[in-house]
Amino acid sequence: MVKANKKKKKLQFINELKHRPLTLRLYPDSILREKALPVQSFNTVLQDFANEMLFFMEQHEGIG
Repeated sequence: MVKANKKKKKLQFINELKHRPLTLRLYPDSILREKALPVQSFNTVLQDFANEMLFFMEQHEGIG
């Protein structure tokens, strides 16, 4: 049952990602050298966004 829920969540996640596409940035895009702002609060919204970025990176054979 746990595996079924995990698979269902992953499929739902993939579906949601299709509705909010990310932009692929490649070197030497200058934005890759910009310093990010500090994280004020690591909540579920940020966790979901981080998961989306990781999934997106893996789909495009990125290295992070």
